[in-house]
Amino acid sequence: MENNEMLIAYLFKELFPIEWMRYRMYFSEDIYRSIPYLLYRYKDDCDLIYQEKLLNCVESYKGKQKWTTFHPHYIKNNNYILTLKSVREKIEECKRSGRIYYEKAEFGDDFNRMCEDAISDIPNLGKHIREAMILKIHSLNGHIPK
Repeated sequence: MENNEMLIAYLFKELFPIEWMRYRMYFSEDIYRSIPYLLYRYKDDCDLIYQEKLLNCVESYKGKQKWTTFHPHYIKNNNYILTLKSVREKIEECKRSGRIYYEKAEFGDDFNRMCEDAISDIPNLGKHIREAMILKIHSLNGHIPK
């Protein structure tokens, strides 16, 4: 598997006004540590401008897994997460039922395959985001990023 742990982070930095980001989506030395995700925060009040368009873009991607981006209930600031849609659903299910979200326990036997599928999706997800968002960003701020 090609090492793409920071590919989408660099793309986000290029496309969006990012204030802060955890660059590594996964750890190549232990791909089963957690399901890949990107944690990021836009600069002042830019989240409303970009987040809805990014959400629509990400959720339209057709890969091995379905992807989404959201603001989790347990994060106090304006950070967002890009990850698998099934992760978001499990986090929300745990919140509703009062359980603590333990990723490996929640996904059981599917966990390793989900990690592998997500990692293999990353390059094409990045291409999809770039192609879809360039025109949307151009319409928002009048220029196309490199």
